[in-house]
Amino acid sequence: MTYALIGQVVHAPIEPFATLAAGFRLDGLCRDWGRAEYDDPTRFLHLDRDGRIAFSARECAAGEFFGELTMLDSIALHAAARTRGEAWRELFAQNHFCARCRAFRLCRARVAGGKRKPDGCDGFFDDMMDVLARRAAQPDRRAGRQAP
Repeated sequence: MTYALIGQVVHAPIEPFATLAAGFRLDGLCRDWGRAEYDDPTRFLHLDRDGRIAFSARECAAGEFFGELTMLDSIALHAAARTRGEAWRELFAQNHFCARCRAFRLCRARVAGGKRKPDGCDGFFDDMMDVLARRAAQPDRRAGRQAP
């Protein structure tokens, strides 16, 4: 992560860190980084051979479909994708431990995956927020240039 975001060597972007950095905000909720893993139903849909639509690769593999290809332009599909993209809000109502994490605004519980108790991922995302803040403070980074 540190090499990908604030390393001194010019290199190609490394995902998902490049997408996390592009959506990072010092002052609030960061942009969702699911699109780095094709897991953003407002941008990507997953189809099986029969044209059935799933919102993630995991759901597609598990046979959990929302609808069919004929629904592609439907209001129902658009609304469901938007609702799915905002599912992280439910964690506050559930008083989930992720919702109390300092790094929640960056992670949005993308790695929660059914966890019932913290497993240390908060430390990683905490460190990532520090690295992203350092990156944002670098003059070359703010101008959109790689550091030499």
